[in-house]
Amino acid sequence: MKKIFFKNTAWAICCASLISLSHAAFGDMKNSTTSSEAQTTPAGYWQTIDDVTNLPRSIVKICQLNDKKLYGRIIQVNYRQNEGPQDICNLCGHNDPRYNQLNLGMIILEGLEATPYPTIWDDGKVLDPVNGKVYDAKITLAPDGKSMTLRGYIGISLLGRSQTWTRIDSAELEKQLGKPLKKNLDGYYRTTQGKYVAEDYTSCDAMQTEFNQMTASTAANSAKKALS
Repeated sequence: MKKIFFKNTAWAICCASLISLSHAAFGDMKNSTTSSEAQTTPAGYWQTIDDVTNLPRSIVKICQLNDKKLYGRIIQVNYRQNEGPQDICNLCGHNDPRYNQLNLGMIILEGLEATPYPTIWDDGKVLDPVNGKVYDAKITLAPDGKSMTLRGYIGISLLGRSQTWTRIDSAELEKQLGKPLKKNLDGYYRTTQGKYVAEDYTSCDAMQTEFNQMTASTAANSAKKALS
């Protein structure tokens, strides 16, 4: 799990392989979203925009995990000055399993549930590693499925802010990121386009594994607190 780049926006922060490298190194493509599914659910790859520069800021991969809820993971960041792939969430709460973890590859969208409205997913959470705070989250998908609005708020949806994300298909993703070249000791990769990408960034299985680890860590922290 991995800095966040969406300064000034609590939810803006909130994902392919070379022949010479093993298939396992970059995740299981069987979980990639199909083109038809991509237009009817938020599952897939999304481009976020920097609120300060209005330029592309990051790419987030969204998957539906085993609990049928939606989760989003940071798979690539266009870093600002003094930022880099080794940035960590040092302001996250000490009981948050993402505390001091790498922002690159981190799950920052959690538990978004389908509603009676086919374009709305609600009752989720979004983390802003810049300040370590967790906010309520809601997603509204555009009718054509090519963009969505992520709203972050505290308590009441009317009291919050929104940001629009744009969908990226698999061809555009490879065009932007290139192919992974070299694995860093921390698990992320440098690509042929000079980008840094999260390990297994195409894989929903990898996101499920990370979510399971987060859940186990949260349970352990709760048990420890109860005994203290």
